[in-house]
Amino acid sequence: MMHPKGRWLTGPRFLGLGTAREPAHALKISGNGEVEAWAPRVPASWTGDVEALPGAVALPGLHDAHLHLDWIGAFDEEVDLGGVESVSALRGRIEAWAIEHTQPELIIGRDLDFEPLRRRGELHWRVLEGISGRPMILRSRDGHGIWLNRSAMELVPEAWTVRDPLGGKIGRGADGAPGGDLYDAAMDPALVLANTRDAATLSRRILRAVQRCAQAGLTSVHSMALPPEAIDVLRDLEREGALPVRVFGYLDGTRSESWERPLAQETGDRARFPGIKLFADGALGSRGAAMIEPYDDEPTCCGHLRYPPDELAELARRAHARGLQLAIHAIGDQGNRVALDALAALPGVASARHRIEHAQIVEPSDMLRFSSLGVVASMQPCHATSDASWVEGRIGSRRMGHAYPWVALASHGVPLAFGTDAPIESLDPGPAMASALERAVVGESLALPAVLQARTSGAAWACRSEGWLGRLAPANRADLTLLDDLPTTPAQWRELRVAGTVLDGQLV
Repeated sequence: MMHPKGRWLTGPRFLGLGTAREPAHALKISGNGEVEAWAPRVPASWTGDVEALPGAVALPGLHDAHLHLDWIGAFDEEVDLGGVESVSALRGRIEAWAIEHTQPELIIGRDLDFEPLRRRGELHWRVLEGISGRPMILRSRDGHGIWLNRSAMELVPEAWTVRDPLGGKIGRGADGAPGGDLYDAAMDPALVLANTRDAATLSRRILRAVQRCAQAGLTSVHSMALPPEAIDVLRDLEREGALPVRVFGYLDGTRSESWERPLAQETGDRARFPGIKLFADGALGSRGAAMIEPYDDEPTCCGHLRYPPDELAELARRAHARGLQLAIHAIGDQGNRVALDALAALPGVASARHRIEHAQIVEPSDMLRFSSLGVVASMQPCHATSDASWVEGRIGSRRMGHAYPWVALASHGVPLAFGTDAPIESLDPGPAMASALERAVVGESLALPAVLQARTSGAAWACRSEGWLGRLAPANRADLTLLDDLPTTPAQWRELRVAGTVLDGQLV
């Protein structure tokens, strides 16, 4: 509902008002949904509309600077394998799900921790025999590995390939034969089966995902590696008034169709497409993150690059020449170095505001390059908490000083944008905020204002939207996250209670 003369929002204490010297409990919104003014209370002379909001505190709307809408929306259509560590538990989950879901024929599992199965030699297609005759694709917890039963492998001849593909790995049994577990680029042929891209399915999943994002207290999300078909889906949802959050979509750079869309023309108010997502390497959990030196727990392995360095540099050049923002997945120290090398070769890179996603292990000399190249570090502090029990065994104590380095990057003046990588981690911003504050792995932490900035104005900067989002300032959109209280400790953030969200001055 439009209010031509504007109106006042009142109730919570509005934070993030820059130079405001008095507590603001009233925010004036213009007729087009922008912040116009603020005050300790609604002026007595005001005779127009006043709306009372729920909650005790109103923050500038929280962003999640890295998540996956299509995955989040698919969760209800997949077998939840989270917490499964034994074959018997795996069998029980899949059999129970298959009884209730006779369609589709393909069974997709998610959130499975491969490591306990791998340690016992059970990560092999033979272990899955007898659970179901239907094809099964079981996704690892980090999303960088899948495990196929024999029926699924028969649909994907590449799963029987003897050689590892460039940028990927095929797991093998003790006899050296393929075991059905595939990593990174080796997953691509099987994922064609799993990733349903018809408009109706994608629309259902994305609608479900954006509703969950709003319920979690988010007002903007940066969705990574979106299939190009999602552009039309999001456009339709926006026209229907069905987007309760703003979506900044970074298309999957491995799809040729992503490069064919004129993204500069795909600019709506709640759905925008600023760039392309590329991959420099894999993930730490599967030892696919590219490392300068071998893994401590597998001395013959340094991970793998998803592209030869010159090919990644050429893809970066193509995107940069079109004015697209690059979001490059890089986790290992070698992956980050190769991504930075590709960006360093671009003309005018310091003002392009390209991003590196994750930046989990970075050599100190490369931290300086983030700053000099103007690269945004788009990081997910919750990974440090989730990885804490095993990561030092992977990379050793020396490299732990370079791991999850948001404090060090911030000290070099590198702009930070924080997210969750949902559904790899929980969509809930509370635990993610706690991880940034407590610094579970190395013992360093950011102060609360810096962490909040990385979820608000820093994230807006990361998607080139700082001129209208991320702060409660005149002419910025009135996007708010409403809380029952403002937590100040990690423990309190884990118990975060969201009272609601506001977009363009309208309660969602």
